[in-house]
Amino acid sequence: MARKKATRRGRNEGSITKRPNNTYMAQLVVGTKDDGGPDRVTKYFADPQAAKDWLAEQRVLVGRGLNAHPAQQSFGELAEAWMKTQKATVAGNTYEKYVYNYRHLEKLKPLAPKIVKDRLQAHLNELAGKLSPSTLRGVYYIARSVLEEAYEKDLILRMPKIKLPKLEERAPRILETEQINFLVDASKTSKYHYGLWLELGTGLRRGMMLALDWDDFNFKDNTVTANNRMVRENGGWLIKPGAKTKAGARVYDVPPVVMASLMKIAKPGKPMFETDTGSRLSLWNWSRLFRSWRLHADQAIELENEKRQALNEQQADSALPLVKKIGDVRFHDLRHQFASFLKELGVHIFTIQDMGGWSDPDMARRYSHSDRDQTRAASEKLDAVISPFLQ
Repeated sequence: MARKKATRRGRNEGSITKRPNNTYMAQLVVGTKDDGGPDRVTKYFADPQAAKDWLAEQRVLVGRGLNAHPAQQSFGELAEAWMKTQKATVAGNTYEKYVYNYRHLEKLKPLAPKIVKDRLQAHLNELAGKLSPSTLRGVYYIARSVLEEAYEKDLILRMPKIKLPKLEERAPRILETEQINFLVDASKTSKYHYGLWLELGTGLRRGMMLALDWDDFNFKDNTVTANNRMVRENGGWLIKPGAKTKAGARVYDVPPVVMASLMKIAKPGKPMFETDTGSRLSLWNWSRLFRSWRLHADQAIELENEKRQALNEQQADSALPLVKKIGDVRFHDLRHQFASFLKELGVHIFTIQDMGGWSDPDMARRYSHSDRDQTRAASEKLDAVISPFLQ
């Protein structure tokens, strides 16, 4: 029985041929072989629509300059196509995270998917000791997604059993009083030192804090309205409306001592963290700035401990305790520091959640809320705790 004539779809659009066993063969010319002949990619389907869909997908790959031939397509080419799809379907800051996490798969990009599936577990295990848990989860998600693409394209026969390495979540670090004093002193060399005051007094998320304008502060009422956040998108930093959680976007009470200090340096009509060029300080620059404060504070602590050790050798009966170094404390840990202050003051847990803008999964959270009188009273209690640091 003669094979049915192929259905042509035009130049470089491929063809679909019905075979004697009622299956359909789809073919597309994707290039030229070394001998000058056409290099075709071929796949078989049970119904014609699936064949048409596959041809359309292959034409997209060829149009993007990617190699559509299964025998030659690399993990990197599949990943690039997946990343382009994600760019069109996810939020800009989410895509930026994908770009950052994708860098950690660099060494796998030139390899064939069937080789990557055998090496991926070892690669993830190696990264586990170097990356944060959230970054490692992001790398794992991208790698799994790309291999699923390879499986759908029959580039690998089965999905590998890849396990996410055991992750140890980093517990937040709570500072002692003397450590906070050294950190505040270290920050005084920067013109943005007031960001540390605001964080200790409000526990604002970093992205929301850096999105503030001086006009967001109500100095008569001791409050700040935080309804925006800074995000990274399309290679730059943007201010977007809304917070990370619904509970985060609202009016925050600020301890009076912090507001009094901020009022002295406020510049109406300007961003709170304005650079010399008129732009806003970015999230990354703020993180670098905080790390420098942390380093200078530890250097000062080391000198202080040397003095105390010398005195302790002379007066063994009244030894002075040494100050612990600040070490790897993150700026985000100060949100927990803020909550710790309130907890020590006896503030109710629901009031702490409202003041910090946390979303509690506990069902009781939906029915128990604190009012403005309670948050204002708690903020005034906090004033007594923070005041010594700002003297």
